[in-house]
Amino acid sequence: MHGFYNRILYVDLTDKKFWEEDIDDNLLKSFLGGRGLGAYLLWKNLEKGKDPLSPDNVLIFATGPVTGTKMMGASRYAVFTKSPLTGFFADSYSGGDVAPRIKQTGYDAIVIKGASSSPIYLEISDKGVKFHSAGHLWGKDTYETEDKVLEEVGVPGAQAVTIGPGGENLVAFACIENNYWRSAGRCGMGAVMGSKKLKAIVFHGEKSPSLANDKLLDDYVKSLVKKAKNDPGVAAYKKYGTPQMVAILNKAKAWPSEYWSRGSVDHWEKISADYLLENFNVTPHACHRCFIACGKISEVLKGRHKGLKIEGPEHETIYAFGGQCKVSSLEEIAYLNDICDRKGIDTITAGNIIAFYMELSRRGRVKEKIEYGDPDKIAHLLYKIVEREGIGDVLSRGIKYAA
Repeated sequence: MHGFYNRILYVDLTDKKFWEEDIDDNLLKSFLGGRGLGAYLLWKNLEKGKDPLSPDNVLIFATGPVTGTKMMGASRYAVFTKSPLTGFFADSYSGGDVAPRIKQTGYDAIVIKGASSSPIYLEISDKGVKFHSAGHLWGKDTYETEDKVLEEVGVPGAQAVTIGPGGENLVAFACIENNYWRSAGRCGMGAVMGSKKLKAIVFHGEKSPSLANDKLLDDYVKSLVKKAKNDPGVAAYKKYGTPQMVAILNKAKAWPSEYWSRGSVDHWEKISADYLLENFNVTPHACHRCFIACGKISEVLKGRHKGLKIEGPEHETIYAFGGQCKVSSLEEIAYLNDICDRKGIDTITAGNIIAFYMELSRRGRVKEKIEYGDPDKIAHLLYKIVEREGIGDVLSRGIKYAA
């Protein structure tokens, strides 16, 4: 079937072996790659009742039929597993530049089984799989890990996904990071990698699937770009990115605030897209072959975090820390964002669970006092969550467990 290779890669971390299996066109036509194929492979390869953090769980990476082609916006890879946060089916997605490299390995999906007895990272290419020791990387943050594995593999254009200490320590909402700031953030994918002692995966290759009609795709892409050129929605996302939602939802009184007890915060203008553009050094940044460029490389220009550079903060991170936790400084939200990215934990769940703890503190239900809006106390709790220390161990397991 065009757009596919009809091949699935299986990697067994326990025995350090790998093999390929064919997948027929009927299944691909039914599930269309990406989300559908990943869900099918999870159903096929995971037995009922298995612990999400046991070697019996599987971790699946998948891309779609137009990934790696000229198609605009087909820049996301999907990850599937049984979630350590919810105990249910889980899928998570990340943008950046990784998805085309996964596609170029020559597989429609990659199914990772078992668990290594010591830290490793994988190098997956169209030539096969290499198992590398990662003992020297265990404990390092996601940024340093990404730089190091790409340097060690030494293939120009290669891309990597990594976990940080949050994943290593099995924080239930640990995420998988790529390109420093892009995250497969939901449902604890990083914890599953950590349980398998899998620190990173590097992807490279030169494969490309066949297309049914190259000219038709070219013509469609050209028409799409032409249509988007003067589209007001595209222009808004290129200029403001997802932080534009801060103003929209606060004005509508529909913004998650003060641990779900309010629909807006008084300080929303200080953490809005307009504030970001006026007070940070901001450069639009796009995922692979995306004309929207909604990402924002943002550098803090003043205060104690001057010089800090991240991609973001995205709207969800701003609502988690600026709304739910009521942090009134976008510079401080960027700082908290950076901690989460480096340590490899999901900003959305992290902000929500700390807001939950703040509300408990306000009601006198916990001993430690932490008031809404205190970025230093939030940062302290983030580190305790990552290291599973004290109350951090309780919070690291998610809101349901903590409650």
